[in-house]
Amino acid sequence: MFNCFEGFELLGGHPCILTTQDIHLGTNESTADTARVLSGLTDLILARVYNQSTIEELAKEASVPVINGLSDLYHPVQILADFLTLQEHCGYLNGLTVSWIGDGNNVLHSFMMMAAKLGVHLRIATPKGYEPDASVTREAEKLSKETGKVAAPDWTFLHCLPRKQEEVDDEVFYSQRSLLFPEAENRKWTIMITGAILLAVGVWGKLTLGTYISLIAENSTNAPYVLIGTGTTIIVFGLFGCFATCRGSPWMLKLYAMFLSLVFLAELVAGISGFVFRHEIKVTFLRTYNEAVLDYNANDERSKAVDYVQTSVSKKRGVWNSHSLRCCGVQNYTSWFGSNYFPKNGIPHSCCANASDCSQQDMRNATIASTKVYQQGCYDLVTSFMETNMGIIAGVAFGIAFSQGDEDCIYHAEIVEDSGRTPQER
Repeated sequence: MFNCFEGFELLGGHPCILTTQDIHLGTNESTADTARVLSGLTDLILARVYNQSTIEELAKEASVPVINGLSDLYHPVQILADFLTLQEHCGYLNGLTVSWIGDGNNVLHSFMMMAAKLGVHLRIATPKGYEPDASVTREAEKLSKETGKVAAPDWTFLHCLPRKQEEVDDEVFYSQRSLLFPEAENRKWTIMITGAILLAVGVWGKLTLGTYISLIAENSTNAPYVLIGTGTTIIVFGLFGCFATCRGSPWMLKLYAMFLSLVFLAELVAGISGFVFRHEIKVTFLRTYNEAVLDYNANDERSKAVDYVQTSVSKKRGVWNSHSLRCCGVQNYTSWFGSNYFPKNGIPHSCCANASDCSQQDMRNATIASTKVYQQGCYDLVTSFMETNMGIIAGVAFGIAFSQGDEDCIYHAEIVEDSGRTPQER
């Protein structure tokens, strides 16, 4: 579930987590009413429920797309991860033969549907009384006819971990055909990728938002550096996790899991703080930008930041700015009439819509200047820009925190599993 949140954040979405403590789906409020309410507040609904009928009712009543995160009948999100692992290992999916041995549960149901869509031949063997649902079997009838055939010589075994002893024998679990540990290793590479993502987002935030953040609060500019440092640290410890796995050292894996726990908590706090800060931007920026306009002198860093925001032709660090907002003043150009700069110099040149058609004499004449400067104020444009981009940064931290919390649980499970094995089994 947390991996889904990370994916939404990376695509620019803003997930909102609602648990049974927040809503009472189908009890105090009907599922249909909940679907309509959420449709008015969100652009997408991902639901993990027990009954498939709940998902279907949500999809029927909602006016936005509904994704099945988990139900008693299907588990499509897990299957996407399984098929990605098969693609990585085998190099192809169309024409691939896969055998399913075990309970005919919701994961199998989704596997059947996905296999049919991607041209994968699926062989199914389940214990008596644990067959897949008859209605799902009918939908995948062409594939179910292959049940019971002998596996091909290049069969492979996957498992999402942790496993229960009654699910699969050790002969299969630890066989040469088992890919479950490379599958688990892929989660480790995922952690390193998230570190690289944080590093990239930190650099992007510094380059893209540095000027805007400096107009809000000088100490806020440390946020990109925090992301850069966190991303670098995750990459380094990711390499340590690879080394710990290769050595098969329980204490090193425990240390790595402890690190994941600390990073999870830090990123969770950072993500929450980022979302809170995102909604406080308007109040803070209105005050600080008013101060920047009133005290503008065209020379200090804050004044240069104001020019950078307003002008479309300013030059910063030797590079012509192409990302300005083309605005003037706080609410509009009249904000400059009360500034210390206006009596002697008029409205700053950075407000000019056409830089070649603005003289200082024109800028001191309020009537003439009003026809030559940008008409829209910077307040609404900057706050909208900042809320969007700070939401991306906070969302990345929040989504990655949950994905790493999931990884942390998995590593703890693997350590417990490993402690019960003999040295030969390890």
